[in-house]
Amino acid sequence: MREKFLYIERKLVVLEEYAATILISATIFISIYSILMRWFNKSTGDWVLEFPINLLAWGTFIGAGAAIHYHKHVQAEIFVDRLPASVRKVVFIFDYILLLLLSVFLVYYGTKNVIFYIHSGERLYLMFNTPTFIVRTIIPVASLLWIFHFIMRLIEVEKEIK
Repeated sequence: MREKFLYIERKLVVLEEYAATILISATIFISIYSILMRWFNKSTGDWVLEFPINLLAWGTFIGAGAAIHYHKHVQAEIFVDRLPASVRKVVFIFDYILLLLLSVFLVYYGTKNVIFYIHSGERLYLMFNTPTFIVRTIIPVASLLWIFHFIMRLIEVEKEIK
């Protein structure tokens, strides 16, 4: 069963990496397009102001799941590495449980936020007529991915202790 979850996580990380790369690359290209259009046309559409910001947010939140998998998320390793292995294990477990709870909190309140904006009917992009809630769905979606990754880190905590 554990190997099956590890297989799923590896496949999920590949998808997260591709999605984050595409979203962040699109942010860069749209930003360059915006700069060039301002130089030569003296005009850009309204969408050029908000769209890259939202793409960057999506790319960052999605990419954070891959960072968790590769242990590249923010850590205070300099302090933890000096602890004995048994204490380090407790610190890792405490850390992952705390981050897991934070992710659950973000899923719950992120979903409430999305539901609020669905019912409010507010629009974000008038040019595309895109509802605001679509942009805000990144928080519960990414948090669900984080929950999976933190559970996997808890399962694999023995391997992390060097």
